[in-house]
Amino acid sequence: MTDLGEGILNSALAMAARGFRVFPLKVGSKQPAIAHWPQRASGDADTIRKWWIDEAKGGYKLYNFGVTGGLFLDVDNKKDVSGLDSLTEMLAENTPLPDTFQVNTPNGFHLYFRNDDSVRN
Repeated sequence: MTDLGEGILNSALAMAARGFRVFPLKVGSKQPAIAHWPQRASGDADTIRKWWIDEAKGGYKLYNFGVTGGLFLDVDNKKDVSGLDSLTEMLAENTPLPDTFQVNTPNGFHLYFRNDDSVRN
């Protein structure tokens, strides 16, 4: 059985391999676990492993991870309003979104788009 920390590390490495930069988040929180995370977020596999691997205990630190280095669309369902319906309606009147990576969330989903950093979140 894979350790939960190892699974999260592998997911962070997969996002880095897609060209995003990641950083560790405190357990059960959206708070960064490292100082100066905007400058330190990394796509470097060795740096990412150092954040997650606990050499002293021979295991993994249980961090979640944040992602930067792209544009992210958060499509949520709120009360009786469907985020997907709203997005579909908006896209029917405009240029369709390019194919991209999607992650399901408790309230909907996130779409991840790579960009050249000329456009900021």
